[in-house]
Amino acid sequence: MTESPRLAALVLLSLFAPALLGAALGGCGGAEERRTIVPVEAPERTAAANDDLRRLLVGLAERQLCDQMQGTYIALPDEDSAEGIAGGASPSAGRMWIESCHAERRDDRLAMRLEGPGWTWVERESEGPMGSSFQVRGHLRFRGVMELEGTVDVAYTENAGVLSLWLTPGRGISATITPTGSVPVAPQGGWSSFLAGIGGVFGDDIEERAKPIVEEQGSEMLKEVLAGGFTFTLDVCSGQSDSMVGALANGDKPERPYPPDEMRWLANQRVRMRAGGLDVAGPFQSSDAPVHLDFEVEAGPGVELRMMCAADAEHVVAAHLEGRAVGESVRPVTTQRITSGTSTFLEVDSSDCPMVAVMTPMGATVENTIFRFRAFVVGDRAEPLVNCDG
Repeated sequence: MTESPRLAALVLLSLFAPALLGAALGGCGGAEERRTIVPVEAPERTAAANDDLRRLLVGLAERQLCDQMQGTYIALPDEDSAEGIAGGASPSAGRMWIESCHAERRDDRLAMRLEGPGWTWVERESEGPMGSSFQVRGHLRFRGVMELEGTVDVAYTENAGVLSLWLTPGRGISATITPTGSVPVAPQGGWSSFLAGIGGVFGDDIEERAKPIVEEQGSEMLKEVLAGGFTFTLDVCSGQSDSMVGALANGDKPERPYPPDEMRWLANQRVRMRAGGLDVAGPFQSSDAPVHLDFEVEAGPGVELRMMCAADAEHVVAAHLEGRAVGESVRPVTTQRITSGTSTFLEVDSSDCPMVAVMTPMGATVENTIFRFRAFVVGDRAEPLVNCDG
């Protein structure tokens, strides 16, 4: 089976990332050929023999997981995301909006169903009939559904000060990617263009012919990726939680664009945005102190950053998914334009409504924009959970 647009296949990679330990995103690796799961050395799951502890972890996840995930915007990795811990500092290229989440305990296993719309960047070629080919390149809008059932294990690495928790899917993995709206597809090469030009194999329905490939191959590849499981980490020396797709080794934790300091972040991400793109992060809320956002444009023309109440941000997302303009009634709380090579920060009061960062590229240029940002609550310093000085 040839590879379909890769990111459609990887659409749900980060879904568990912000939930169990409050992390912000996941990461994944990629290659030109069809993705395969690269075996890693099995972590020492020291709680595997303790059935009571495992059931406790599953029970906690069942009760709290969906409450934390519902309504969040999950970052989806770009095609060149690095493998392993370096994936945490690699750029994302889209988001999935978690509209529906259901979790339930089944003995010592956790079953989940997640559903929602999203968008991402696709740039792939695929084979067509009669020796032809076509290219899918552009912003792909989709609806994703994922169901899985898996075991939960935990281990603590004292010399690294890291508590690791793994969710390992087993039987019953189901994933479906359904494109919504138009699929950015065009014939590739002379023979393919000829067929399209005479209304032959491609004809006027080339887009419709591309959709089943995105759906079928993307869904199958997603199942393969999900089989690698998820790792959640807690640095007990700083109190910072995080997560990553795949089975990280004991004591390993993801790298992030902003290095660790005294603040405990809510989001710590790098984004690559194409012309006409959108990035949305949050929601962030604190009743005690403002939410602080550090922001730096590392390459490209710049970013327009708008902080909005979550309800207003949902209108922006809905308009983007439907390919229409946003109504004038949707107004940001604050707006900043950040140009290339510029670093800035802003602080917003989120006591009245959860705040969402809405980011769009400046101008109509085709040049990509790469930026990083970090969000935290003012005064929320990272505090050790154990004494790591001795």
